[in-house]
Amino acid sequence: MSWAAEEWKVDLSHQARQKVEQLEGQLNRLKKEAEMKQFKIDSMEQVIQKEKKRVEDERSEMSALKRELQSITESCQDVEQRRQKLATDVLSKDSHINALNGQMAHLKKQLDMEVAKVNELEVVIQEKNQAVSVLEKQMKSVQKSESEATKSLTNLRTEYAILKQVNVDLAGVITDLRVEVSRLQEENCDLNAELMRETEVRNTVTCLKQQVSTLQDNLRQEESEKVLFNPLPLKYVF
Repeated sequence: MSWAAEEWKVDLSHQARQKVEQLEGQLNRLKKEAEMKQFKIDSMEQVIQKEKKRVEDERSEMSALKRELQSITESCQDVEQRRQKLATDVLSKDSHINALNGQMAHLKKQLDMEVAKVNELEVVIQEKNQAVSVLEKQMKSVQKSESEATKSLTNLRTEYAILKQVNVDLAGVITDLRVEVSRLQEENCDLNAELMRETEVRNTVTCLKQQVSTLQDNLRQEESEKVLFNPLPLKYVF
């Protein structure tokens, strides 16, 4: 084959053969250059396909991150609404607690006054009992000399009956006051229990505020990390 390819050159002049060989050499070089360029083109196409796939993957990841950010934003908005509602509830509870504290202070003052009255009445009853004892002794003494002190005995009996009635009345008043004191003490216990419940609610609100603050810090950190993500544009050099 190579001999047949060279046969047509036999009749050519020396200069023509040199020119043909020069042209054939240039043709071979051009073929080799074309093959090399084609290889480079094929390699660049493979690189382009890989870059396109990487860009598509990054776009898909960016879309997923955007959806996640939207979900986190909605969650934060929900948490903020809950925080505002809880803040309003806390203000309402604080006002209620202040009102209860005022009522409790007023009831304690009334309780102290009632206890003071009971103490005073007990002193009066003790004094009346002592007076009754004195009258009883006087009655015994008068009975020994009944004939001489009939009028005084009648007066003493009348005064004794009056004192006994007063003693009975005072005992009834003391019983009523003790019932009132017991009722005030029960109300005081109820107020203390309600204050404990309000304290638990306030502690729960404090924990929720801390959780909201933690969520906000995490969201800010995630947004800072996403801002750093900035894919460089591709440049192809042929």
